[in-house]
Amino acid sequence: MWASTLPRVSLHPTPSLSGCVVPAPGANTAYDVSGKIKAIGVLTATCAQGFSFGNGVEQHQVTCTSNLFLTNERLDMSSVGACIADCPITAAADAGLVYTWSQTNAVTTRASVPTGTTYLLSCADAAKTLPYSQPSSVTCSASEAITIQSCKPQCQLAGLRNAADAGAVRVLYDKTVGSATWNTVRIPDSTAEVKEGTPLKFECTNTAQYDLAWAEKDNNEIACSDDYYDFTANTWKTTIPVCAGKCSINNIGTGSYTATPEVVVGDPALANSAFTEAGTIRSGTQLRFTCSDPTHLVAGSTLNSAVVTCNSDTAIYLTPCATSCP
Repeated sequence: MWASTLPRVSLHPTPSLSGCVVPAPGANTAYDVSGKIKAIGVLTATCAQGFSFGNGVEQHQVTCTSNLFLTNERLDMSSVGACIADCPITAAADAGLVYTWSQTNAVTTRASVPTGTTYLLSCADAAKTLPYSQPSSVTCSASEAITIQSCKPQCQLAGLRNAADAGAVRVLYDKTVGSATWNTVRIPDSTAEVKEGTPLKFECTNTAQYDLAWAEKDNNEIACSDDYYDFTANTWKTTIPVCAGKCSINNIGTGSYTATPEVVVGDPALANSAFTEAGTIRSGTQLRFTCSDPTHLVAGSTLNSAVVTCNSDTAIYLTPCATSCP
C-alpha cells in the first residue's frame, strides 16, 4: 500500500492560539504583557511609583486558566484591584532619616508610605535622635502628605550651670509629648541628654528653705532648642536660675501688726495670706505690714506701716508698733 498524502486534521486548537485576552491596565497600573497571554501563562501587574495595591503590596500576579478550546477568554483581573496613591513624605533632603517597614522590619528608601502601612522612624547618625515632638512611626491611612522632622543632636543637661549645693536646682523634663509624668534629674549629677524640642523646667531641691527669686520666677522654663542651646558647640546659651534662701518674718503678732500684708513686689496671692510667726517669703519679695491699731506708729517712725524686703535667707524682725506721741 502507499502512504496517504492527505494532511492530518487535529481535533484540538494549536496551543499558541488558546489563552486569555489581556484587558487594558487601569490608572497608574502597568502589565508586563499586553494583547494576549497563553494558557497557564502568568501576568504581573505593577503599580506606578508612588502607588500600591494597599497594605504595601506592589505587585500582583494573575494566571491565565483558559480552557484550550477557548481562544479569546478575557483574563480575570478582579483579584488585582486598583492602585492607590501613597502618602508622600515631606522631609528635608539632609533629614538623616531611616524608614523601616513595620510589617517586615526591612529598611526601605521609598519616599512615600503605601496606604495601610506603617514606617518605623530612626536616625542614620547614632549621635542624633528624632525630635521631641516627632512620633517614632508614621502610618498612611488617607493618601495625605506626611511631614517628618529631621534628626537632631541632643542637649546635654550636665552642661547647665551649677547652683549652690544647699539650694541645688532640679531639672524636670518630659520625655513624651502629652505625658503627665515629668522626669527629674539633679544638676550637675546627671549625664542625661534630652531630645531637641524637649521642654525643661527648674525647681529647688529644698523647697522648705529655698525658692527661685521673685525676679527669676518666670525663667523656670526653657527648652532644648536653638533659642537656648548651641548644637554646633554643644553648649547652653542660657543658665539655670539660682535657688535663693527664703526670708522669715517675725514679730507680726507681738509687734501688733495686721497679719495680712500689702504686696509691694511679689506674688499678689500673698495679700490674701494671713502670716503667722516666722512666715516665709521668697527672695526679692517686698511686703508692707500695717499696725493693727490705726492710732499707732512704727516705733522710731512717723508711719503706721513697715515695708520689708527679702534679700535671701535672712530673718526679718518687724519693729513693734507703739502709741504715737501727741
